[in-house]
Amino acid sequence: MSLFGDQYEKFRGLLRNDEMIFISASGQPGRFDPTETDLRINDIRLLTEELFDKMIRHFCIELDSRMLTDAMLDELAEIFRKHKGKKELKFRIRDESLQADIPLVASEWQVNPSGDLVRGMEELGLKWSVT
Repeated sequence: MSLFGDQYEKFRGLLRNDEMIFISASGQPGRFDPTETDLRINDIRLLTEELFDKMIRHFCIELDSRMLTDAMLDELAEIFRKHKGKKELKFRIRDESLQADIPLVASEWQVNPSGDLVRGMEELGLKWSVT
């Protein structure tokens, strides 16, 4: 994402390396090409742990089925133990050979979706999302 002009001036104090932010935006016809859509930033807030916790209901991890090894599952279990919480943990398992996308809900684990949890997922090379 790029911010220019007045948007950059308005929000530059919130833009720092390794900080999570919450962006509220809307689409509008392009300034130079009306057939394209420009994203107009309405608001940016620093995503504090408190705000993160209030906004999040689920933490979802995307895995390729080939990544499902005992070692990966052990690493995930250790991370989940460190980040116990009240948010539902979901998985999306993708299997290219079956051309399947399998959604799962963890029945035994709930997590606290924090910056540390996110970093743990990224260190394992996993994609994640929140809803």
